Amino acid sequence: MVSLLAAERESRLKQFVDKYFPQASSSLESILGDAGQRSYYRISFQGKTYVVMDCPPTYCSVQAFVDVAVYLQKNEFSAPQIIHKDVEQGFLILEDFGSLSVKSYLLGGAGQEASEHQIIYHLIIDLLVLLQSKEVPSDLVIYDNELLLSELKLFVDWYIPHAYGREIHMHELEEFMEIWQNILESQASMPSSIVLRDYHVENMMYLEERKSIKKLGLLDFQDSLTGSPIYDLVSVLEDARIQVQRTDALRYIEYFSQKKEIDIEPVLLNYHILGAQRNSRILGVFARKAIRDHDDSYLQYIPRVLKYLEYDLSYIALSPLKDWLDKLGSRV
Repeated sequence: MVSLLAAERESRLKQFVDKYFPQASSSLESILGDAGQRSYYRISFQGKTYVVMDCPPTYCSVQAFVDVAVYLQKNEFSAPQIIHKDVEQGFLILEDFGSLSVKSYLLGGAGQEASEHQIIYHLIIDLLVLLQSKEVPSDLVIYDNELLLSELKLFVDWYIPHAYGREIHMHELEEFMEIWQNILESQASMPSSIVLRDYHVENMMYLEERKSIKKLGLLDFQDSLTGSPIYDLVSVLEDARIQVQRTDALRYIEYFSQKKEIDIEPVLLNYHILGAQRNSRILGVFARKAIRDHDDSYLQYIPRVLKYLEYDLSYIALSPLKDWLDKLGSRV
């Protein structure tokens, strides 16, 4: 049944592509996607290449991607143009930003220079600060404490069984949730902004021919929400797929604070709280990929995520959580 469904999906995808670019479906080439159920392909037509997104409607709606892409383009950020779409079936044909991600640029050639790393991360933060100065779309879901708390079920349901070989007891779960509720409520108050949510260097393409922040081609923003301006800063500085040294991260946090013209202490407070939340969620996602989806490829990133979590737990506001994890047997 699964193979029949997959074959039908592939047939529909090819029909969609060929409707706009005749016979271009024969050039469909799979390209790296994300940890979700979206698939991406590159096609060629009349000497140009395009990217095709395939997102099953049962998983999500591509309309969210379209809406945020239009918002970003309107505000003069580099987001791919929507060439053709079929929202009902979950297909998009997009402008192709090429194959050089910011991550790949940083890890190769000139990007390996320390000075170039700083230039790129300053550019990433400059983009973030400018983006946060724009009016937030009114239809985005609010990334409030209730939603942040609910996401931590991923850590409880998947990472703990993966790491410790057992499920936690009810009294442990209640204590965990109470600790987290108190921690989230202790965040410093800040004006809300758009949160792209997966704002990291593998989701940015390096567009060498463009100027300033337009060099950063933004991708994977369909899950955007309205929430803390610190969340995306955490995303890029505590990136599971590329090491950001703690000393560098602290300098970039200071740079962000200066650009935002806000005191660094509340930024540091919210950074460590949201870092601990995000890293806990990611540990749950990676464990779920291994247990439920039989995909072990994300397990390689767990040591780095644990190191980031260790940094976050070193902040005094997170000490109740660190104590809880120590009782559980964690040494993060």
